[in-house]
Amino acid sequence: MRRIARKKTLAICSIALSTVMLTAASAGAAGGDGSKDGSGGGTEVVLDLETERGHRFEIPPPPPAAGTQVGGTHDVVRIVKGVEEAFGWQGFHCWFLEVVPGPGGQAVRQCNQTFYTPDGQITLQGITRAPLGPPQEFEEAVTGGTGKFRHARGYATYTLTNPGDPDPLYRIRIHLSKAAH
Repeated sequence: MRRIARKKTLAICSIALSTVMLTAASAGAAGGDGSKDGSGGGTEVVLDLETERGHRFEIPPPPPAAGTQVGGTHDVVRIVKGVEEAFGWQGFHCWFLEVVPGPGGQAVRQCNQTFYTPDGQITLQGITRAPLGPPQEFEEAVTGGTGKFRHARGYATYTLTNPGDPDPLYRIRIHLSKAAH
């Protein structure tokens, strides 16, 4: 009976210690206090980013077909209280898995992205089905990271900021769960 009681006590202490360590780690991650708005105590950290002009490739050249690859790099700015500040860069690579050409045509894209920031890297992945051309809006899953983002989990929303431009730029909001950083 004493052995069972000790195991229960040990398990409860382990859970409590893990909770304390996770709370302490999340409070200092991502350069913030772990809250949604910087006021303390929230459930997520939101990085508000925008891509700037960059370098891009498409193999083979347009129009896209199944197997086409698109990729490139862009500098990234972080928006804090309405002010833009340099926040590293982004690399992306997408594969067209299916393309339905013509009026009302659509494409299925599988994309991987990595954001290289002063605090570490954040990796994302997702698949979208959207009309031909740059998707207007889409989401991707946060799949991991390095540095302060080593245990990153969450999602990102992308909104196209320059429709019709051959070099699409996006506003990106990366939502990182408080428990993950």
